[in-house]
Amino acid sequence: MAVLILFVAFSIYILGYNIAKENIMEKNDYSSFCGNYCGACEILCAYKNKTENDIAAQWGASPDEIKCHGCKSDIVFKNCNICKIRSCAMDKKIDHCVFCKEFPCKIFGSGESLVEKLPHLKSIPLNMKIISEKGLETWLKEQEKKWQCPVCGEPFTWYKEKCTVCGRELNQDKDFLNIASS
Repeated sequence: MAVLILFVAFSIYILGYNIAKENIMEKNDYSSFCGNYCGACEILCAYKNKTENDIAAQWGASPDEIKCHGCKSDIVFKNCNICKIRSCAMDKKIDHCVFCKEFPCKIFGSGESLVEKLPHLKSIPLNMKIISEKGLETWLKEQEKKWQCPVCGEPFTWYKEKCTVCGRELNQDKDFLNIASS
């Protein structure tokens, strides 16, 4: 009887954990402190869709390290965990850098060195401007639509070149590919 009670308790714990994980992923608005849209992140999407094995090697990580709930959560990819912008915003308790009295600052500009490797970062200044002018809710709706295939509606990530459902080329839909590096 005690074994049965332990089994039931453990099962409820595991089930509760999985439900909590799914709820966190569903509730996250996928905004980041810097103005990046986490909903188009390959790491977050692979974790959410359980395709960690497909992308781990290209990100220099093991499949177990491919996990993220978004920049503003407690579970972030190892590279995001060491982000100076994220740390600063959390320390200052601000939702977005654009609302900081020191914006733009030296820390915010420090990400420019990563643009060559991560060209999606080029859209951050524009994203911050839109968040500031239109508000977060409008920007998030725009981003969610922007990162869906215009033909079939399938979500795609920053570096996905073809829609996995309908095969449409996606690069023409990525504004960051048309922004010159500073």
